[in-house]
Amino acid sequence: FDPPDAPLTLSGVVSVGSRGEPSWLTVARDLCGRPVPVRGVVARGQTLRRTVSVPDPDSTAGLLLLGAMRRAGIAVKAAVRLAGRGAEGDPTGLPAVGRISAPGDSAVRSAGWPLVTAKRRTEVLALPTPTVGQIVAAVLSYSLNTETEALLRWLDPAPSGKSAERALAVLEQRLAQAGIDTLDVSPVDGSGLSPQDLVTPRALVRWLTVMAQDSTLGVSFPSLLPTPGARGTLEHRFNGDEPDPPLHAKSGTLTNVSALSGYVYTGDGDRTVFAILSNGNGDGLTRTRPLEEALVDRLSRFRRPVYGPPAPTVGIPR
Repeated sequence: FDPPDAPLTLSGVVSVGSRGEPSWLTVARDLCGRPVPVRGVVARGQTLRRTVSVPDPDSTAGLLLLGAMRRAGIAVKAAVRLAGRGAEGDPTGLPAVGRISAPGDSAVRSAGWPLVTAKRRTEVLALPTPTVGQIVAAVLSYSLNTETEALLRWLDPAPSGKSAERALAVLEQRLAQAGIDTLDVSPVDGSGLSPQDLVTPRALVRWLTVMAQDSTLGVSFPSLLPTPGARGTLEHRFNGDEPDPPLHAKSGTLTNVSALSGYVYTGDGDRTVFAILSNGNGDGLTRTRPLEEALVDRLSRFRRPVYGPPAPTVGIPR
């Protein structure tokens, strides 16, 4: 593992192939488990890398930091603690979320942490949490599926033990309150990766319209969506050029499925909501993406026709 402090375990068999032999590596992991099953063949002299998520990113971040400090030669005797508030009997009263604390010893005190003693813990590192807007913008720009699942669970009103089932019930309630036909949408997860997730373009347009008209989110939400030319999933779409006025849209891709929805300004300066969804694309994205971009381009150049004064009537109009 890189870093080696990741709280995961490897299982499975990877064979060493001969030079020039095709290499392949399959890595899988349950979202809540620590074992990482690996199988494949790696040709001699080659290196294959795969990225996996960790089951507990908060505490893992602390473990990786402590490991990096030790590998740098820093004497560390510390613990990573995650809780809603300071532990009982903690004299600092500091919130434990996102904090690393260390018991006192001579090495720590000589490093310039005079407040740390054998019986007293004190904050040695604090990382501010990004705002909700920053989190949502990153999730939308890079299609961060795991983070989307976490955001979904925040809809669950339970103070702890939040579940996707309760969150989905709240989501469906809010969609209905927004005037979306419940037959037009059937979510089963937060990321949309399941083939059982169902939605119509009509529901997407209605939801985007409601969001744009919301008294609190209407100004900020459209600007959180990716734009062509900017970093993210639309960076290389639409020739990689950011249009003016900008297009704000979110793409969605599964096997044989492609989607694009968002806001585009027409030639008259009107903001228009659009949603494009295509299924059964046997040839992948080679045809659907150019068609999506052509449709959005046509919308961006649309102008309302200008009509002259009505022609004078002759005789008695019928």
